[in-house]
Amino acid sequence: MSARTIISTGMAVALLCGATHDTNADIWMKGSGADADQTIYFQDSAVTTTNYIRWDDLRTDICAPTADIDSAFVWNITDNVDSGWIFTNGTDPEFHLDNIGNLGLDGSVTEFDSCDLAETFFAVETLEPGTVVSLDVNLPEGVRSATSAYDDTVVGVVSTKPGFLMGGPRADAYPFIRERLTLQQGNTDDPTVAQRLQELEEILDNWPRGDVNVALAGRVPVKVDASYGSIEPGDPLTSSPTPGHAMKATRPGTIIGMALSGLESGQGEVLVFPSLRYHVPHGYPSGAVEAGELTTRQEDRIAALEQENARLKERLAEIEAVLKQLAAR
Repeated sequence: MSARTIISTGMAVALLCGATHDTNADIWMKGSGADADQTIYFQDSAVTTTNYIRWDDLRTDICAPTADIDSAFVWNITDNVDSGWIFTNGTDPEFHLDNIGNLGLDGSVTEFDSCDLAETFFAVETLEPGTVVSLDVNLPEGVRSATSAYDDTVVGVVSTKPGFLMGGPRADAYPFIRERLTLQQGNTDDPTVAQRLQELEEILDNWPRGDVNVALAGRVPVKVDASYGSIEPGDPLTSSPTPGHAMKATRPGTIIGMALSGLESGQGEVLVFPSLRYHVPHGYPSGAVEAGELTTRQEDRIAALEQENARLKERLAEIEAVLKQLAAR
């Protein structure tokens, strides 16, 4: 083709099966008169009354009478400098992508291949899907494999394949995000503002983002260890002493969610409805709750203090023995 191919009103170009039409330049479709735009049709037959997809800009359909069409999908696309791209089916707006990246839909988004909503976190270790994770206090916005029962810093479970993933920058980017939002609401035609917006876009595009997807809601497979008790649908699950595995919660503590499937014994996976919260088992003695159950971390701390106390007693005994020897001389 030439450097520019111009297709005028009333002119038809047939792209036959097996034919090749290559161009590394522009293809223009130009019209004249009251209806001075053109239309691109995608049909599954040479007959104009069959199903088709049409892409145009509020064009009167003169090529394929709509009364005779079995079904049709028509995108009318409006490019607005201030509001972005607006896609309409006929005259009804269905989809809006504005000029700063916000997306609007006149309907619902359906994910057919996955069942959970997840958010990215950071980790220094490799965490497999289904792993129960806790907060890593040494890593900002980080997680690690959970290693203790009823861990009150448990975060959730690593998603296998998120249907929807929130992968924003690390939270320390928020000052730049707020600055960008403020500038976008002002005079973006100002060259200084436009330059700063470009700088902020580059900064935020390269800001650290997590690579571990932790499920927040929906349904997700979770590694479990049923050696601490068989798991049935409806059971609350918490972290277990087996690294990265959940177990049935039988006393008050933080749980990661509710089992949707079961496991009689051993280690395996069950489907879980994530719901991170503090849980008190039904029928649990109220006195025990009021008195306050010791969490695993508190028990570990007490054990560490008892060990330290024993070492101090041994050291004191050694000092007393030396003093007795000195007094005997």
